[in-house]
Amino acid sequence: MISTIQMLLADEDVDTQCEVLDALAVSMDHTDLYDQMVTPDIILTIHTKLRDDNTRVQTQALKTLAAFMAHNDLHSLIFNPDMTSTIQELLTNEDKHIQCKALVILTPSMAHSDLYVLMFTPGIISPIHNKLRDSLDIVWMQALTTLAASMAHSNDLCNLMFTPGIISAIHNKLRDEFWKVRRTALKILATSMAHNDLHDLIFNPDMISAIHGRLVDEVDDVQCEALDILAVSMAHNDLYDRIVTPDIILTINGKLRHGNGSVRTLALKIIIASLEHNDIHSLIFKPDITSTIQQLLADEDQDVRCQALVTLIASMHNELYDLMSTPGVISAIHSFENPSSFYGSQHTDDLYKPIFTPGIVSAIHSKLRDKHWKVRIQALITLVASLGHKLLADKDENVQHQALDTLVASMDHSDLCNQIFTPGIISAMHSKLGSKDWGVRIKALKILVASLDHNDLYNQNFNPDIIPTIQWLLVDEDPDARCQALVTLVAFLNHSILNGLIFTHETIYIIHSNLRDKYWRVRIQALKTRVASLNHNDLHNLIFNHDMVSAIQGILADDHEDVRCQALQTLEAIMAHNDLSGHIINDTLISDIWALQNDLDDNVWLQAVTTFNSASSYLGLSSHSSSSTHD
Repeated sequence: MISTIQMLLADEDVDTQCEVLDALAVSMDHTDLYDQMVTPDIILTIHTKLRDDNTRVQTQALKTLAAFMAHNDLHSLIFNPDMTSTIQELLTNEDKHIQCKALVILTPSMAHSDLYVLMFTPGIISPIHNKLRDSLDIVWMQALTTLAASMAHSNDLCNLMFTPGIISAIHNKLRDEFWKVRRTALKILATSMAHNDLHDLIFNPDMISAIHGRLVDEVDDVQCEALDILAVSMAHNDLYDRIVTPDIILTINGKLRHGNGSVRTLALKIIIASLEHNDIHSLIFKPDITSTIQQLLADEDQDVRCQALVTLIASMHNELYDLMSTPGVISAIHSFENPSSFYGSQHTDDLYKPIFTPGIVSAIHSKLRDKHWKVRIQALITLVASLGHKLLADKDENVQHQALDTLVASMDHSDLCNQIFTPGIISAMHSKLGSKDWGVRIKALKILVASLDHNDLYNQNFNPDIIPTIQWLLVDEDPDARCQALVTLVAFLNHSILNGLIFTHETIYIIHSNLRDKYWRVRIQALKTRVASLNHNDLHNLIFNHDMVSAIQGILADDHEDVRCQALQTLEAIMAHNDLSGHIINDTLISDIWALQNDLDDNVWLQAVTTFNSASSYLGLSSHSSSSTHD
């Protein structure tokens, strides 16, 4: 096969050569083919084609080589000193398309420190720099893309690429007549902020002045990129001090009324970022800022509406309370992107302070009926303390799930629980146990389990009518729901009132059937439920009968190693109770445990040794094992 490919690549017919090169490129999408097709000799032949006299052959060879780049294991075969020399020649080729494709070939080498040192020689970097200084064309755009790609890699590579001459070229492009060039130059600058050692070199007064100028660019997309730089600069104190000035703050506040929704959204994000800088609070948070943001809650753009809510939520700084709030709702508030990430943040101590005026509260209430589900979700996060049970009945399942996620996240905070978990919320959880959505059923169970850690919640709101529902969930069609129902039973065991209600003969029978469930995770959880019940002597006679012991003994031969291991742990836990040991230990069981000391799974045979020694100790036998077979 390889010899045939090489023969066809040597054919005098250009079309034949190009078709074969294209076929090699296509083979890269099939791992079973490329293992056979790509050899050092084939790569060497393609390398030769890069220097072919025919432009079509050169172009196709570059395309084929680019397809090879999708496979990291080929990079070390492709990149070598000869390739460096060839790429250098191609970067000065008369055909601009070939120049572009040569730049594309370079990019993957950046991911390998040993390769980029080899490839990015002065002979390579110099042509790239020259392209960036040239007039706008397709090569200039690709060179800029290559420069941007370098920002994702080591500081050493960035330092090679970002010379004073290149920075000057980027500075000039910020005023280019073509708006896409201005936008791309700003994107490069935003990316460069990740490299602190480049800050002094890149962000000089002239560059900052040019960035400021783009805040009033005639093209909204360019303004957005400039605003993004401001937002990113807030996280870098050295850049923040240079870029964020009083005049710029006034400009940002003005952007809240801009005609473009993306601009308004970014302005709000900058306001959020500014909260970490107390020195500019007085500049940003003017008396009219609250009413301005409140107006944005009714914005025509759903992203703006969401961001306005987030901005109000984030404004939880002590010195801003008097400005941003009057007595209102006590809101359970956390971040929009990650419902559980707010808790534990620096603002936790202030979580329950009233921060919204009555007008803002009214506006947020109206967002609960917004036509876009994302906005309804954000409104939920803001007002869940008083309106959570209503959102649990929202017609959109995304909103229901977010409501449940919010409630789950709040369970770690007792003060929050006391405000959120009203009888209405608990009742809603009970009803959600019967939801058609298995995800909703699972989350409702988790919330009920978490509520058991708050005595005042379950004493006041627990409804015995849910017991048949939980029993039904033990045989739910979804295995995760069955697992969560078993976890719920374990939680009930810690409450004497509840375990007396739920651990009936019917429940015990269902748990017994769970030991034979076709899903191994359910079988494990059923075993763990048995272990948890050992701490309740009053349940021993009810739970640990002959049928149960036989079932556990049968599980010792389970197909899944984790189940076998849990069965051994369960038996060992039972043996620790004198009133039960005599009922479970018999010759057959001892033999089965002994046999598992030769199990192929390390965890199983190690547990078998421990369990066997426990049984031997109870029987007064010499505790020894065959574990040496695993040495």
